[in-house]
Amino acid sequence: MTIKKARVSLLSVFLVCFVVQGTAFAFPFLKSRIYSDELLQLLLTLFKVYSVQLAVVLGVIVSGFFTQGRGLTKATQGSYFWIAFVLISIWNVLLMWRSACFGFFQMGTVSDISEYLEQVSTYSSWLVAGGLSFYFLRQ
Repeated sequence: MTIKKARVSLLSVFLVCFVVQGTAFAFPFLKSRIYSDELLQLLLTLFKVYSVQLAVVLGVIVSGFFTQGRGLTKATQGSYFWIAFVLISIWNVLLMWRSACFGFFQMGTVSDISEYLEQVSTYSSWLVAGGLSFYFLRQ
């Protein structure tokens, strides 16, 4: 796998999970189970949770275009990619499962979900920071 494909794959994990959670929050709104201000609260919490991680991934991708240029087609070591991929996936699943339970199965309240997202993202951010740092520094 090339470095470019690996970076896009890591970004895709974040974006897919972000969209799934956003959809899970919009679903109860569309079914009139939550109000617009509650939807806004959940979406703002989601943006806050994902802001740093997406900024890091996008920053590395953009800086790679300017610093490595042709190096983006170089093959990356699979083990580094898979370590980062697994750590990032664990972090996203920790966030996504509760959002999906709330949105699609009516489990929990808006304040419970918002608090859960903030706490889990705070206490498990080392998964993403470690995974991304380890992977991108090895490139």
